[in-house]
Amino acid sequence: MEADQDMVEFLTRNKIIVPDQIIFLDFLKLNLSKVFGGEQFYLIGNYPYNISSQILFKMVNSKELVPEMVGMFQKEVAGQGSCSSRLKNLWCHKRPRASAL
Repeated sequence: MEADQDMVEFLTRNKIIVPDQIIFLDFLKLNLSKVFGGEQFYLIGNYPYNISSQILFKMVNSKELVPEMVGMFQKEVAGQGSCSSRLKNLWCHKRPRASAL
């Protein structure tokens, strides 16, 4: 999934991916259940600093669809997301803590 049109064009023009392998939409605006037909999916990515916490909260609010998440975050975001009080009640009591390298 990619919201940057230039990136989508680069990836498809250079045959890194084929057009049907990428969804050109804004993740934060998606109805995940509708896009993935209610099926579970894995969320894997390199998340932009300015929206990474919003992506985390959307994922937590959709935890029945997202059994696992792997992501690259800036250190500041990873440290804040390591089971903060808001996340802890929703997610962290059932999952391992986030780690930052």
